[in-house]
Amino acid sequence: MDELWGLALSNLTSQVIVVLLVVVATLVAYVLLLKYSQWFRSLIKKKGYKVPGPSKRLLAFCLDYLALNILATFALLIFVFTLPDAKVQLNTYLKEALADDWYLLKYDFNYSQYVLLAVYCFYSMVAELSSWRGTLAMNRTDMMVVNLKGEKPKPVQLYTRNLLKYGVIVYWPFFIGFIFLNPGRRWMHEIISKTKTIEV
Repeated sequence: MDELWGLALSNLTSQVIVVLLVVVATLVAYVLLLKYSQWFRSLIKKKGYKVPGPSKRLLAFCLDYLALNILATFALLIFVFTLPDAKVQLNTYLKEALADDWYLLKYDFNYSQYVLLAVYCFYSMVAELSSWRGTLAMNRTDMMVVNLKGEKPKPVQLYTRNLLKYGVIVYWPFFIGFIFLNPGRRWMHEIISKTKTIEV
């Protein structure tokens, strides 16, 4: 058991170090671009609207994503326990997972998160197309998505925004520094889709 904990801790430590190195490298790259690239500065220029802070946007994302995870967990439990011999199948699955150091369980959990993230991006797109112009958590925290003129974005802009959002979230260490350094607080998927998130 001690060996397993040691292995898990070493894997976690190496992953944290890699993430930190990526974040530092991207921060350095962004600083250099801000200093030497006029084109880059023009992309991220603030344009006279009230910008929500990164912590507020992160809170809204976490609330939405947590709600999706809870709903998905309940749906899975309801589905599993309606199957014949549900307890037997669950015990078999857990024994197989334990036999290979929980690799099967970790793989299934990671896979489910990629699927849920795709569901979240689809949900975001539908919510942003609605009169709310944002998800439930964004609505509750007084935020909305608009185009660069402060108007409702076109559907194609929201399709682009949420398609790119998937990649931005999956590879977040490459993009996290960007939102702190640019005054408009816009992520890469917002810049490409010509949309922005504002406070209302």
